Amino acid sequence: MIAKNTIGKPLGQWLDDVAAEDFISKHLSQLNNGTRDIPIPENLQYIGRIFRDGDGVVFKPTHIRLVPSDSGVKTTYPINDLLSSLEPLGTYIP
Repeated sequence: MIAKNTIGKPLGQWLDDVAAEDFISKHLSQLNNGTRDIPIPENLQYIGRIFRDGDGVVFKPTHIRLVPSDSGVKTTYPINDLLSSLEPLGTYIP
């Protein structure tokens, strides 16, 4: 099956919800500064994957995008810097 969406952008998917939740929770304090892309170290790249739109080629995530809302987190998803322009970078916290 080819990964396809209606907006022509890569699709991110979490593969390990528990590890993703742990990673995200450590970086919530950075949401005060707006949307942030937090680098993912290589040893944690198993937590998600990204499908390139159109041909479905799978990429490892290089960052997690954190998008704030008025009361917390609007959304978070894995991205790859080869497929998506980066927002301001956050700081990785182990």
